[in-house]
Amino acid sequence: MQAAVLDGHPVWIGPARLEDLDALVDLHLDSFSKEEHFALQLGHPFIREAYGWLLTSPETEVLVARQEDRILGFTAFCNGYYNVPMLLACRRTVTRGLLRRPWLALRPEWLMRLVHPPWALLKRLASSVLGWDPPPHRKVAQIAFTALRPEAQGHGLGAALKQASIEVCRTWGAELVVTGVRRDNHRARLLNERAGFVEDPRQSTRRLIYLRLELKPPGANRS
Repeated sequence: MQAAVLDGHPVWIGPARLEDLDALVDLHLDSFSKEEHFALQLGHPFIREAYGWLLTSPETEVLVARQEDRILGFTAFCNGYYNVPMLLACRRTVTRGLLRRPWLALRPEWLMRLVHPPWALLKRLASSVLGWDPPPHRKVAQIAFTALRPEAQGHGLGAALKQASIEVCRTWGAELVVTGVRRDNHRARLLNERAGFVEDPRQSTRRLIYLRLELKPPGANRS
């Protein structure tokens, strides 16, 4: 899908390839600081392994904005919650990172990311055992990382990547798409809100805002 024309050359949105791994890692490192993104605190080996997982797992997708042979932006997302599967898939580099910085395991952001999906399953199990009426299970997709090069911002590429990721989530059968942004990242929050996301205050923290988008099934009336 052609998303824009920059400097006379078209920019296309499409799936990333395994040979894009180095470019994705470099763009991630250029786009996020250690204070802004928990993954960077585990070190470069973890980032590389995480993107290897995102590119090869059958439950994940990475879309890129590509101009000729250059990647101007990307979005990575998962058919389900991504935190626990990613950390398990990358457990070797996670372990090395935590051995170097053991205090990271106690940070609230980590605990919330790790506990939330399993806790939801435990609540459903308890409801079944105790005879409660649990809320209906909903299929969730989660957007993990989104980044654009500075020179690519302001041309609609972020919105195009966001919409393309939503459409993939819809084909997966997701009923809900969730994502999170830092409170001081006003550009990212606005991008999500323009795509229809709204804040979920129950999940938001002092530093992070969690947003959600209700999806209609493919072919449904979206008016």
